[in-house]
Amino acid sequence: MSARTRASEAPPNAAVRPLLTLPSGVANDRLLLAVGGACASSALLIAGAATGVVADGRQAYESLALLIVLAAAPAVLSVVLVLRGKPAVAAGVLSGAGMVAVGRLPLDAQFAVDPTLTTRPELYLPVLQFELPNWWGVGFLLAGHLVMIVSGVVAVRAALYLPDDVGSPAGSRQRVVVIAMIAGLLISLGVLIHPFFSDNALLIDNGALDGPPLVLAGALLLAIGIPMAIALAASATAWGLTKGVLLGLAVAASAAAIPSIAGVIFVPWLHLAAGPIVAVLGAAGLAVLGSLRAGGLGGQPPSDATDDVVTEARMPRRRMLDGGVGALALATAVAAVAGASTPMLAGDDGAAVENLSQSLLGPAGVLVGVLGVAMFVPKAAAVVRPALSVAWVGVLLVGVQALALPVAVDTVLPASRPGIGVVWTAVAVLGALLLAACSLVAGVVEREDTERVPLHNAVMFSSAIAGPLVIGAFGLPVISAAEYQGSGLAQRFDLTFWGVLVAMLVVLGALALAPLCRSARAAALLLGAVGVVVVRLLELPLVGRQVDGFEIEAGTWFGFAAVAVLAVAAGIAVVSGRGLRAR
Repeated sequence: MSARTRASEAPPNAAVRPLLTLPSGVANDRLLLAVGGACASSALLIAGAATGVVADGRQAYESLALLIVLAAAPAVLSVVLVLRGKPAVAAGVLSGAGMVAVGRLPLDAQFAVDPTLTTRPELYLPVLQFELPNWWGVGFLLAGHLVMIVSGVVAVRAALYLPDDVGSPAGSRQRVVVIAMIAGLLISLGVLIHPFFSDNALLIDNGALDGPPLVLAGALLLAIGIPMAIALAASATAWGLTKGVLLGLAVAASAAAIPSIAGVIFVPWLHLAAGPIVAVLGAAGLAVLGSLRAGGLGGQPPSDATDDVVTEARMPRRRMLDGGVGALALATAVAAVAGASTPMLAGDDGAAVENLSQSLLGPAGVLVGVLGVAMFVPKAAAVVRPALSVAWVGVLLVGVQALALPVAVDTVLPASRPGIGVVWTAVAVLGALLLAACSLVAGVVEREDTERVPLHNAVMFSSAIAGPLVIGAFGLPVISAAEYQGSGLAQRFDLTFWGVLVAMLVVLGALALAPLCRSARAAALLLGAVGVVVVRLLELPLVGRQVDGFEIEAGTWFGFAAVAVLAVAAGIAVVSGRGLRAR
């Protein structure tokens, strides 16, 4: 008896209780636990907004009704999807909302540190005298975000056991992913720039890059995490989960941006800025993509086909993705080189202000550009792509280091103003983030078409040895001087810190993945890691020649050792691959 026949013979009330059709056991329990957690998160966020984040403080406008709707949206949407029999989509919604909660957690934690430095008129309007945080209100907000993060993790684990419940738009899925990446980049851009312009001197209107460390951390987590979440969602075999993640990101990102727009509407001395508008447009794009039916964007619903037809369809898809990644890599390289060769700061007399870190942008851009050109060669693309999936972080590493001075220009050089180099560098950094996400999607498609071959254990041992050396290379400064403070995790907590941290984590991730890849791809991953470490070491000759009396720090020696071990590991990967083929 077919499933359709059984459904037609089911009791009349079964059709209105699709919740009971969920898979029994662990998946059902985890999903319901995640939905319950989302409801608890919404209740906590509403309680925080109602209680207030500052003792005896007030909001710039009456925002409680709006905050209630925005806080409840992910939970309500997930409940509706579960009741309609779409458990995979519901799990995706909670996963996407959990990702956004990771970034919103440090944003709200700023209320516990110094409420006067926040740009959140829907929650607090600063006054002349310092006001203590309301620990109950702040605690409710932070607890709400933590519960949402946990619910997202539980939802991801539940999705591993849930069947797909939405037809995949077979012919248009790649178009959906590419457009979703663009929409995610818009959200990333929106959370980094000004939320509004304020005529009230007490309510600052700085963008995230000019904000305190916690605000900067939260914005960067959102800017990096949202494209990554889209890329990971695109790799899911269940199209329902992919759609759900897009919807969850859209709803949660809108909840972070809409209050600023409402503030402009209801507060006469607040004026519209591009940040929240761009973020809401990106979120709207994700919502539309997450609502597409099978066959949207010109695709056709999936149909039965032979393996030969599927294989032929996959090859053009891979070539299209490889070409897109290559084009994006070239654009990022051009922006990085332009950022290295144009002024980033101008003094009050119009003369360019020296930025010592700016010279590092050129080599990082050239590395990405060369790999991008190779992506247009069909036979080389599959080998080069893993290297590019690591090399992009070199642009991020030196890009944020170069942007650190313009971001702090108001306190360092009050009479100066940013130059065109800031724009080029910001474009290069955002391009690198999008390149990472697109490269990940291309890698997922590639893994669908190839079988994984285990490598010799020596690759794993070599990677394990390189790990501590990489931590030392990024954790400790390369050089130092009286007029220059080197970059490193142990140096200072600012924009540069986050660039170094992300670069170190990406390189360590490459070391962890290399033993799981085929020989050529493992070697490419390791060589890409070599390129990033070399970009870091270039701080020694390129910046060192611009300062007097510099000293070589421990990070240099860790970096040279890491390059040597990584190169040996890449050689072992190639030799191991030849040995396997010889068998």
